[in-house]
Amino acid sequence: MLVIDVSRTSIYVLECKNLAFARTPFELAAELRALTESTEHSRSLIAKHQRRVVWLKEHLDRVIEWANLDPSKTWLVHSAVVVDEHAVSPKLQDVGEPVFSIEDLREDQDDFGLSVLCTSTYVPYSTGTADHED
Repeated sequence: MLVIDVSRTSIYVLECKNLAFARTPFELAAELRALTESTEHSRSLIAKHQRRVVWLKEHLDRVIEWANLDPSKTWLVHSAVVVDEHAVSPKLQDVGEPVFSIEDLREDQDDFGLSVLCTSTYVPYSTGTADHED
């Protein structure tokens, strides 16, 4: 998600993830791995996010033009990861990005320049309930 706060000339890059809340040591370890560990076949959530942030910073002039922002201002790029539940793992290990819950974002939406916060859930597999009419 890209959030632009025109009044403060800030662009926020928010990576939003629906993660299962880790309750056991095994689940906590799995949450940490998903956030931070890359393999030869896939990048971690943080690595993917940071790659997008680097791209945005390298192409900021094009993004400013695309978004019809004032190019004479100095725009700052900030990034964070937003998850569905309060994540314990970032408090135990530095993951390289600020990580906070969607509830934290709702509480601080004014600080992000958000007048309305819209959330939706995408489920990439069948839930067993009727998602649509046949």
